[in-house]
Amino acid sequence: MNIPDSKPSKTSEIEFHLIKSSLFRTIHCDGFIGSTGPDGKIHLAIFSERFAIPKKMVVRANDGELGDEIEEKREGKSGIVRDVEANVVLDLDTAISLYEWIHNRLEEAVQENLIEKIEDGEEKYG
Repeated sequence: MNIPDSKPSKTSEIEFHLIKSSLFRTIHCDGFIGSTGPDGKIHLAIFSERFAIPKKMVVRANDGELGDEIEEKREGKSGIVRDVEANVVLDLDTAISLYEWIHNRLEEAVQENLIEKIEDGEEKYG
């Protein structure tokens, strides 16, 4: 981010206050999909994965006590659901900053022996 200045550059401090918006929330991310949009911005949709939640379950009851589920009577979707939580839109400068930020976090994780850095012509983390 460049701050316009008509005077010669001098060292100064700028204070930023980080205030959570009313829509702030923590999002669990299992993966992401996206593309470059027609405006040249990068769209990054974040999703979390889970097994499908049944629409209906039937459980045996004996004298008012709940027993086992009768699985043959379960109704609902099968498979894995990807809940798309948010779409993040980044201009190229912000995408580069994010790339560098993630790279630095991975380097820190290597330094802290949380992950191993593997090199085979290009940097990888595994």
